[in-house]
Amino acid sequence: MANLGRIVSAFLAALIGGLSVIAGSSILLKITAPNYQVLEWLVVYNVVLGIASLFIAYILWKQPEYKGPTAILMSHLLVLSILLTVFFDTVAPESLQAMTFRILIWSAVLSITYLRNRNEN
Repeated sequence: MANLGRIVSAFLAALIGGLSVIAGSSILLKITAPNYQVLEWLVVYNVVLGIASLFIAYILWKQPEYKGPTAILMSHLLVLSILLTVFFDTVAPESLQAMTFRILIWSAVLSITYLRNRNEN
């Protein structure tokens, strides 16, 4: 069962990281142009955290007790709170939905990692 948790948590981290890198890079490289206002710093943030997510997915695969998901989740929560307060009038609803989705995925990764580590100890 612990092996399944390791596979699922690494897969989810890699999936959300890869999607963030692909979507963000296509916007930064002007391959796609969304029909809503884009906060460029947010797209850069998403690409950087997407790359970090891919790295963390690899580490989760190799070291299941790794604590990296906590840092990513806290970072996304901080950015979402900034978007909801400082940039509320300018941020696109799609950006809020995407950030909420990332938070849900990283919450799942963190929960799986925590439960797996707790069961192993």
